[in-house]
Amino acid sequence: MDSLFTFQEELKSEAKNLYQEIRKNSAQHDSYNRLHSIQHDIAFVRKVAEEWYDGEFKVVANQRCGSWYTDPEAPSTSSSTYAYFKSTDGHTNAWDFSVRRSNLSLIEFAVQQGGFIIVDSTRRGKRMPDALSKTIPIWCTVINRAVLRLNPELEKNEWNTQLYTPPNIVSAQEKSQIEERIEGWVDHLVNSSLTIPALPRPLRPIFIHPGTSYPPTLPLISATRSPVSPPLPPFIPIICLSASTFIPHGGPEPKRDAYGTFEYVQGSGDDDELWGKGLKPGHFFSNREEILSASREDLPELIARLVERGQSQAGSALVTQGLDVWKEIPRGSKIWLGTTSSDLPMDLGSYALITFEQSDKPSIETVSSDETSTSKQLVLRLQEGKKKKTDLDYATQVLPAVVDFARRVRSQDSDVQILVRDPTGKSLSVGAAVCLSWLFVQSDRSLRPITNSKEDGAVQLPPLPTPTKEDLRKRLEWILDERQGVNPSRHVLKAVNEYLISAKYK
Repeated sequence: MDSLFTFQEELKSEAKNLYQEIRKNSAQHDSYNRLHSIQHDIAFVRKVAEEWYDGEFKVVANQRCGSWYTDPEAPSTSSSTYAYFKSTDGHTNAWDFSVRRSNLSLIEFAVQQGGFIIVDSTRRGKRMPDALSKTIPIWCTVINRAVLRLNPELEKNEWNTQLYTPPNIVSAQEKSQIEERIEGWVDHLVNSSLTIPALPRPLRPIFIHPGTSYPPTLPLISATRSPVSPPLPPFIPIICLSASTFIPHGGPEPKRDAYGTFEYVQGSGDDDELWGKGLKPGHFFSNREEILSASREDLPELIARLVERGQSQAGSALVTQGLDVWKEIPRGSKIWLGTTSSDLPMDLGSYALITFEQSDKPSIETVSSDETSTSKQLVLRLQEGKKKKTDLDYATQVLPAVVDFARRVRSQDSDVQILVRDPTGKSLSVGAAVCLSWLFVQSDRSLRPITNSKEDGAVQLPPLPTPTKEDLRKRLEWILDERQGVNPSRHVLKAVNEYLISAKYK
């Protein structure tokens, strides 16, 4: 009998665990639960920004998840400034400071604002995402030490270069392992082509999550600029705010709001492609009351209607602030980067366009302005999302077409301006621009010398040596330095190396 009773209890336990797992999975993929959970977390973010710190600090979203918690209806605290710190750069034994995601524009913003709040969340059973607990602390420390190295006149004892991590989240052992790598990352940054902005005071991360009982106090130093200047903290605070409530058992957890009951899901803004059905933060904030008032049954239809109605707005929202402005990189190179939504620069004279578009039917096409002109636009249509078998290969089809087109138009007119654009300005166009920069620009940023053929006067481009990875990294850094928010995919960068370091482009 005892064994039968034990067996029955084990069955009950297994059934209970299975039910909880099914309930958890169902709640996590349910748009209704996710959106109401996000609204719950937005209230905490606004409390920290407006009540704890009296609106003193702007709230910056860590892309992409943090965008769900940055409320544009709170203009006094919300900021559209771009920030992208990856959690993978903070994963245990994979810690990194990424020059490709240097976020250097945030330094100028932090100096201007006296600090800022950066918001993110995680659904992985942690109180804070690794981006906040480790990636940003690494970033602060590397920046502080790089500034000190470039400005030795700063007093070392007063210029704090310590690594700060949340003690109850990052162990002392892990912190020590990270510290051992800091100087190597500083070397990498200082030796790069990136421009490190000046800092009046070192950066320091401050950590807040819903379990934080009271606002961390910021120590103040006496004002030195004038008797009427307000006191300042001895550092520039980077307040790392994790928006979501930690659920010890993984959730979901029943909650009630003004609209009814829902299952609270930790980190609901994460991985919106799994639950959002195309809905993005812009859709949500523009129609928040309508969305939150909808019943669970009516919500899917409403989301579909909003997504369809807002396709044009959603497309433009993909463009990070600043990337929609054309920039010549490097200056004097006659190579420009922009987006497909950007107005063309004025007074360019002769120019040629290289345009990347999204299409279900991949193709490469050269387009003439009129019957008598030479081909002035190359249109490359690629499929959206991750690479598919039916798509054009970036290394063997896209880049050769880009280089052949650029060579042709430059051979016809050495003064032609080449404009490269894609819908977001972040990836496809960047890979093409790195290629063109190697083709036409020397390592000192001057144009490569060209000659004219004695027979027909056509421009002749000199034969080029095979670039090293360092040559290509430097050209990518030129772009990163000018266009914060650029984030070419690994696939694109690998394809650039594969194509240029081979002999195919010569």
